[in-house]
Amino acid sequence: MLARRDLSMADLGRRLRRRGYHPAAIQQALEQLGGRGLLDDARFAANFVAYQTRRAQGPNKIRKLLQESGVSSDIIDAALDGAGAGDFAEQAARLRERRFGPQLPNDWREKGRQARYLAARGFSNNQIRAVLGARDLPED
Repeated sequence: MLARRDLSMADLGRRLRRRGYHPAAIQQALEQLGGRGLLDDARFAANFVAYQTRRAQGPNKIRKLLQESGVSSDIIDAALDGAGAGDFAEQAARLRERRFGPQLPNDWREKGRQARYLAARGFSNNQIRAVLGARDLPED
């Protein structure tokens, strides 16, 4: 299962349980793979953040997906910090320009539409506010 891509410990455990392996055998296998460095949640999280960033996903969405994969909050924070918060604001600006063009919106309706698009991609209100220049959007 690890030959195709990295998995978190929790993901691999879930997959093995679905295939009917005994819980004690699963735990032993996870410990052995972790001890050999073949299974590492920090490496998984760093690779996952890099991949999702290339797909133009924001930090909120990436955090949610990593939590669903069973990665601890400390590891998620470290992986997102390694990606750089400033990079996410730049990424949001590039995504907005690619989707809506170089002209910033003039009216609140269009600002709202663009803000909702960026929020759905997982960008924070602060990042969206920085991109749209919308001072009246709610704080995070």
